[in-house]
Amino acid sequence: MRGVGPTFHHRDFDVAALVEAKAGRRISLCLPARDEEPTVGPIVERVRKRLVDRHPLVDEILVVDDASTDATARTAADAGARVVRGEGRGKGEALWTAVANAGGDLLAFCDADVRDFNPRFVVGLVGPLLHDAGLAFVKAFYERPTDGGPRGGGRVTELMARPLIAALSRPAPCSSRCRSSRATASTSACSSTSAGRTALTRSRRSTSACASTATARSTTSARWPR
Repeated sequence: MRGVGPTFHHRDFDVAALVEAKAGRRISLCLPARDEEPTVGPIVERVRKRLVDRHPLVDEILVVDDASTDATARTAADAGARVVRGEGRGKGEALWTAVANAGGDLLAFCDADVRDFNPRFVVGLVGPLLHDAGLAFVKAFYERPTDGGPRGGGRVTELMARPLIAALSRPAPCSSRCRSSRATASTSACSSTSAGRTALTRSRRSTSACASTATARSTTSARWPR
C-alpha cells in the first residue's frame, strides 16, 4: 500500500471519541440496494443499534431501493432506514441518488448484500475523515480469506479506486500556469471535488468484498450532478 496515502484500521478509532470529533457535522450511511431483502434489514438494524442508539455517530441511514422486485424497501424502512426510490438504472445511478438525497456532511457508502456486516466497517470509513481534516476521500480494503493477504478486493477497488488513488497521490507536473494555485481533483464518481488527500482503511473480511467508501462534501461544489 505504499505510495497511496495513509492507511488506517478500524481499531485505530474509538467510537465515543469520533462522536465528539463530529463537532456538529452530520454523517449519512448510504446503502444502494436492489433485491436485497434478506440482508438489508440486518445491516440497518446493526448500524442503528450500535452507531445511532448506543453511540450517535451516524445521523442517517439512507437506503436507495433501485427498483427492487422484493420487499427490500419495506424491510429497510422497518429496520429504521430512510428509503428513497431509484429508477432501476444501476448502481452508479443509485449512488448519485444517494448523494442527492443524503442530508449528511460526510457520506459513507457500503454494500447492502453483505451477510457478515459489522458496524466497524462504518467506523473505519468515517474515522479518518473525522481524525484528519485534510482528508476528503477514504476507500476500504480487506484481507482475502483465501490467502490472508491485503489484496484489496473486487472490481471497483482494482479497476477504479486503486489506480485513481495512486494517481492522485503522485505529484502532478506543474506548468507556469498552475504554480501559483493548488489543483483540485475529483476523488471518485460519487464524491465532491476537493483538494483534500485520500486515505485507505483496512478491514478484515471473511466473505465477499464490501465496496465501501466515505467522502466529505466539498464546500466548493454548489450542485450535485444527476
